[in-house]
Amino acid sequence: MKILKITIIMMLAISACAAGAYVRLQSFLNPDAKEMIEILNIHQGEPLQNESQRDESPEVESPQFESSTELYILVAGLDNTDGTERSDSLGIAVIDIDSKKVKFMSIPRDSRVFIPRKGWDKINHAYAYGKIDLLKETIINTFNLPIHYYFVLNFKSFPAIIDSIGGVTIDVEKRMVYHDYSGNLHIDIPKGFQTLNGKNALHYVRFRHDSLNDFGRIERQQKFTKEVVRKMQSPSILPKFPDLIREAINMVITDMTPAQAIQLASYLRDIKESDLKFFTVPGKAAYIGALSYWIPDIPAASMMLADQYVPDSPDDGRIDYNEIREDLPYLVSKINRKISILNGDGAKLIGKRASEEFQQIGIDVGMTGNAKHFDYRYSCIVIPTNGNLDDMESAEALAALCGIDKKLISKSSSTSSVTIILGKDKEKVFSNLRVAATKE
Repeated sequence: MKILKITIIMMLAISACAAGAYVRLQSFLNPDAKEMIEILNIHQGEPLQNESQRDESPEVESPQFESSTELYILVAGLDNTDGTERSDSLGIAVIDIDSKKVKFMSIPRDSRVFIPRKGWDKINHAYAYGKIDLLKETIINTFNLPIHYYFVLNFKSFPAIIDSIGGVTIDVEKRMVYHDYSGNLHIDIPKGFQTLNGKNALHYVRFRHDSLNDFGRIERQQKFTKEVVRKMQSPSILPKFPDLIREAINMVITDMTPAQAIQLASYLRDIKESDLKFFTVPGKAAYIGALSYWIPDIPAASMMLADQYVPDSPDDGRIDYNEIREDLPYLVSKINRKISILNGDGAKLIGKRASEEFQQIGIDVGMTGNAKHFDYRYSCIVIPTNGNLDDMESAEALAALCGIDKKLISKSSSTSSVTIILGKDKEKVFSNLRVAATKE
């Protein structure tokens, strides 16, 4: 889940509560489902498509929705990189007017899609190429969905929105430290229960410099959003509603009129947390032309939006390594060079213990040492930035043996060999290695 989702929910919550306060004075703020459909001009319509899209992109089966009263809102969070605005955060909010339920599908920024008139590229480049119109066209063509409205926010506006509600109290799960001197970005948030102001809140929801990268950031944003919803339901916020509404509307670019936004918020003012469903487009990581991509599973995403598919667990959609772990000789043969082991947990003798486990199944260890920090929640694998196909195959085989998700394989210029960083889940890794050893 991305920052824009947080902001849109905040806007809806602010407007909804304000509408609730004045509903007795302004009857138009209490529309029924039929009136909302007319107010918002909801219609399914036909997804946009051009000749190049038909010729070059794979066919995607249209999702089958039982309801024709769903409102689709494209939300995008902009970041300025090297003077270019890109949609660093992206998603689709689906609001069912009949049932008053909201689903939000986050779209990983590295998703490989066909951008009309530009070709295959990362989806976050679409906005840079053609602003909101091209981004909207790309989303419609990729997911074969209608888009009724859009909301766009620049990240620079996010802190002001959080400060306007007095910050958000949250239990920060670990200390977060990251310094980018060239970009003048300095993050240092201590671990523990605390109230984050706008600046630190932005740092919290954008932090991605740990073993989970963008997926860890999504988890934190989901957690943060729940706390925002609770804060917006607090009676202490009521006197601030008029100012909050004005600030939120001024900070967001949208083709929805203020009246439509307020009426929609009023209609959804009684929405429960259980009626908010968040998920990320499923898929798999891949390297194409030395670039890292997320290959989206469009049919699965469509089924999830249509409630025809429900994940069995948070890990659903990931590769089941238990199956390929059966072929130990094959996997070991793919790791035909010495690996490095780094301690990302802080426990003593981790390197020695891991070396013994790997060598027992025929994998040579060339070096052991400590990682840059001991806050790795999940074990991960790093290969050299200039690594070749053999390095990637070795990393994938190593991931299979250890039960590490392939999304946790990344490249870094700080390593010259395939390196496994053992995190807080090290016992799971050791357990998987022992299981693999019994199959030798």
